[in-house]
Amino acid sequence: MLRAIKNPERVPPYVYNHLKLAYLQYVYGRYYTVNLEGFQMTVDLQDSGVSHQLVRNGLREPQTTEGYRWALETKFSDQEEVTVLDIGANIGYYALQPVAILGDRARVVAIEPVPSNVELLRENVLLNGYEDNITVVEAAVATKDTKLNLYGSSYSNLFTPSEQAAERNELVDTTNVIGVQAKSVEHILEEVNIAPSNVDVIRLDVDGFEHEILESARVIFEESSELLVNVEIHPPYLTTDELASVIDLFSTGSVEIISSSPAVDDLAACHGRDHAIELVLWID
Repeated sequence: MLRAIKNPERVPPYVYNHLKLAYLQYVYGRYYTVNLEGFQMTVDLQDSGVSHQLVRNGLREPQTTEGYRWALETKFSDQEEVTVLDIGANIGYYALQPVAILGDRARVVAIEPVPSNVELLRENVLLNGYEDNITVVEAAVATKDTKLNLYGSSYSNLFTPSEQAAERNELVDTTNVIGVQAKSVEHILEEVNIAPSNVDVIRLDVDGFEHEILESARVIFEESSELLVNVEIHPPYLTTDELASVIDLFSTGSVEIISSSPAVDDLAACHGRDHAIELVLWID
């Protein structure tokens, strides 16, 4: 196995990745630290989702990552403080990016409801010395404060409160349910003493629950003059009206599509898609 790891060109990529993960688990146990562009992350080698992607590739969602990093660098080059609301922060891949790029100018509120993810998220904030820049909030987001059930998965990024997403995604275990506290966006902003108009960036990936969360965040869209949005939309998990509402919310101002995967020419093209769409948008 070690010889194959040292000579990856001799084996197919999927075999190499399997051997690499097995080797790392054998040597390091459950947790392993990866070096990424500008920061480090401790990942869970038992997580089939984000952690495995980072070990295999050194990044995730390449086009979205590139578009997001470019937008953070260019759109806020002259701004003294940039406030980021990261909803569904998982173990911190996107939450760490603004601080890695903008340094002390970045203030990130990283919101994550899954306890095991929150534990690694906090560890990754400390690992990079970002505790003065990133506030971790252990909660789900909804239109009001309530209790939510999350359907679990061996993929840390696929936990979802959406029954439709859980039923249609074979990687989600509908028998594995955890109860979490949900808060409204306004409540969370009040807790961290941030006015909605001061939010510069919203990042969210919540597997079919984006309509509910964006409704909760509507006050930010209404009060912010310019807004960078990094979002994954899941048309198969949304009703026609919910998807239309999401697109209308993004259309409150002039919209620039910085990146999209798969490619869309305009937001209306999101209708009728049978797969998720990653978007990085600039709204002014």
